[in-house]
Amino acid sequence: MTFEKLAVACKWPKEDWAIHLIPLLTGKARSAFIAMDPGNNMDFEKLKEAILKKYEINADTYRSQFRAMDTSQDETPQELYIRIKDLFCKWVKYDTSSKDALMETMVLEQYMRVLYPEVRTWVKERNPMTAAEAATLVENFVAAHKGSKRYRYAGVLDRQPWGKSDGVGSGRGSGAPPNYSRNTPPPPQSKVPLQGVSCFNCGREGHKSPACPLRKPKMS
Repeated sequence: MTFEKLAVACKWPKEDWAIHLIPLLTGKARSAFIAMDPGNNMDFEKLKEAILKKYEINADTYRSQFRAMDTSQDETPQELYIRIKDLFCKWVKYDTSSKDALMETMVLEQYMRVLYPEVRTWVKERNPMTAAEAATLVENFVAAHKGSKRYRYAGVLDRQPWGKSDGVGSGRGSGAPPNYSRNTPPPPQSKVPLQGVSCFNCGREGHKSPACPLRKPKMS
């Protein structure tokens, strides 16, 4: 960000940005440059992409930082606004995104949040670019696990502030299994309930499946 602001202030032609940046690179950034295809060395956007990838900085990184509630004690209200706005633009690639692409980004995040953890992880590993692609992947997952008791793919969305979220796919999917009755009284909690933990067996919070009061004993 500092380099780009400097380049704009100095009115350097963008085709010359890479030439000015390369001598300043060190460590992982320099390694990323060395590993690049020589034909792309002078392309600033490709150089920037290679450096960010080396540091494992991507759209999901910006999204997590955008959703986070942490702020610096020295950050002014105006600085906070600028930082959050910048993170959002980087997350959704605002400068190059259409309205449809922006919508897909937001819908994809929400879609991933309500998936059960094992489904969410499986889908994220396949890196869907849109919510429609994610839905197709979930359908494939469900079809492959139809014979399993755990084939249900999503549950209830966490009722928590964005800042408490892990971001995309942060919903714990604490919905009750299909046969669970809404009229069933809540199971008794332990003296020290587990905060933020949901039981897969009954869907209630405060305990794990092995300690679930509604768990049926295994037949000997």
